[in-house]
Amino acid sequence: MKSKKVVSLMILSFLALGLAIGTPAVVGLEGEIIPSENQYQGTIAGNETNQFRFKNQINFQLRTNVSMDLNMDVDCDQISNKDLSLNLNTTEDRDLNIQAGGDRSELGLMKGNIVQTRNEYTHSYAYAEMYQYSEGIVLDLELDGTGSMQAELGIATTDSLATWAYFDESNYEFVAVQSTYENGYLYAETDHFSIWTVLTPNITEGPIQNVSISQNQYQARLTANQSYQLTFRNRFNFTFMGNETVDVDVNVDVDAVGEREFGMVLNSTQTRTMTMTINGSAEMYQLTNGSEVAVQTQDQYRYRFLEGIVIEVEVNDTEPSLKT
Repeated sequence: MKSKKVVSLMILSFLALGLAIGTPAVVGLEGEIIPSENQYQGTIAGNETNQFRFKNQINFQLRTNVSMDLNMDVDCDQISNKDLSLNLNTTEDRDLNIQAGGDRSELGLMKGNIVQTRNEYTHSYAYAEMYQYSEGIVLDLELDGTGSMQAELGIATTDSLATWAYFDESNYEFVAVQSTYENGYLYAETDHFSIWTVLTPNITEGPIQNVSISQNQYQARLTANQSYQLTFRNRFNFTFMGNETVDVDVNVDVDAVGEREFGMVLNSTQTRTMTMTINGSAEMYQLTNGSEVAVQTQDQYRYRFLEGIVIEVEVNDTEPSLKT
């Protein structure tokens, strides 16, 4: 009996030591890992499925093919009742960082906002790429090292038309990727990590309204949640949608900018008046064909004005802005 007691005490001491390593957590039913806070830090073994449950609100299933040091940070105050999954295959042991949260205002991700995305395959800004941020989930995924990787993201949702999208930092835009809906889960495969979210088609809008404009100017009141394609002189296409009614005054120097496609989404809290001028140059800003432009950026590149398009936008109650 004494030897059995000694063995039992040794096993209990070992288990207690194991739970003390990394972020405090307990093991629930069927191997669930239940962190005591919104964070988890620890090492996960390869080829094992790990089920994390944060504050009985967020379930996150994670499986990797190699051992990894994991750092998870889940904002349970912003998101709730989410079932997420990540299957990751890579070529070496690496550190994996996962941050899960809700709204990201700096990226335009606020509940109900319209988000214009580029389709990964068509590279277009057509009517079909107008989405809403309604699922309320943002994943910031980071994997150290330079080896190749393949991953599958999953989320439980009732919207079979939703899509996964990632944030393209170089072009500052969201890119919708091919997603598959199966048994109540939305899946997408990727070979890179960045900021990922789930977007829903803006089904409240009507069919796209095409407006053919024979001159360089267009003035009208545009209805909320309606997609418009304004075609100036059969050469310049401007796709627009706002979540509120907008009185617009758009002037396009079609001879200067030529055949172009341009899209814009305006999220606002009230009816606005928008004035937009689109030119091929702006001498007062030293933007002429081939001119070198001083740009505040972290890289060391030198920039020239070659695209030949300058967009000046002014919305009432906001500061005017110039885009090129």
